[in-house]
Amino acid sequence: MKLTAVVIFILLFISPSLAIDVSLTPEVLKQGDIVLIRVTVPSENNPPSHPFGKEGVNGFSDESLTGSFMDMKLYFFKAESGDYMALAGIDMKTNPGEYPLTVVYSNKKTFEKTIKILPADFGIQKLALPKKMVDLDPETLKRVEVEQARLAKFWPVVSEKLWDGKFIMPVNGKIISPFGVRRIINEQEKSPHGGIDIRASEGDPVIAPNSGRIVLIDDQFFGGKTLVLDHGYGIYSIFFHLSRIEVSDRQLVKKGDVIGRAGATGRATGPHLHWGMRLQGQRINPVSLVNLEID
Repeated sequence: MKLTAVVIFILLFISPSLAIDVSLTPEVLKQGDIVLIRVTVPSENNPPSHPFGKEGVNGFSDESLTGSFMDMKLYFFKAESGDYMALAGIDMKTNPGEYPLTVVYSNKKTFEKTIKILPADFGIQKLALPKKMVDLDPETLKRVEVEQARLAKFWPVVSEKLWDGKFIMPVNGKIISPFGVRRIINEQEKSPHGGIDIRASEGDPVIAPNSGRIVLIDDQFFGGKTLVLDHGYGIYSIFFHLSRIEVSDRQLVKKGDVIGRAGATGRATGPHLHWGMRLQGQRINPVSLVNLEID
């Protein structure tokens, strides 16, 4: 009887049913992309309905399904299909090359692969702006540094998942300045564009691209009236140049709720909306997230 029990235990231990299937969307990845990592676990081995088990310090302490990509932790959620998914971001300045993806199921390393990141051609944009908007005096420069630090403190914070399903555009309009474009302003090369600029008229409604919590309302030199929306799992939306803000700090909003109005505050030559996104600090193209079918 004891021998039989040992044999059964060994068979279960090495059973192929422990294998998982991992796929990536899109299959070809480049700088600035966001990737959807889908994990299929055999139904008899599915993790608990709450994929993070008991809540830890940050609300996450799952031991049945974990992973990492480019040394960033993956936060899995269960989709309607029954599969488990996680989103990972590739910063616009990530060096092209090969990076490790690891998914661990039931404390066993069941999937490991090297993922190739290709360079992206973001293009070049030349602009002419008033000198005072480009050549900053020491006082203004100090203000900008403080404002950037105020934004940066949010990026490492990973909160509970608040978003649900597919992301949508916050305004209906043409993209007039794409993500990642190298900007030459008054013949000086500046930082690449960290978001997308969308054409909008003064006062056009700006809606939440997905559910989340308002974590910052600010008035900044570059961004003007600024909103930061925390969608959870390290995903943040940043909105610049608003003419009006129609939410309050710490307010929970749903996808499609009006959160502000488009404008031309801050360093802007005309009304439009700047929409930037961060995922665990990585600067990602919002369009790449909108294009993902997250079920």
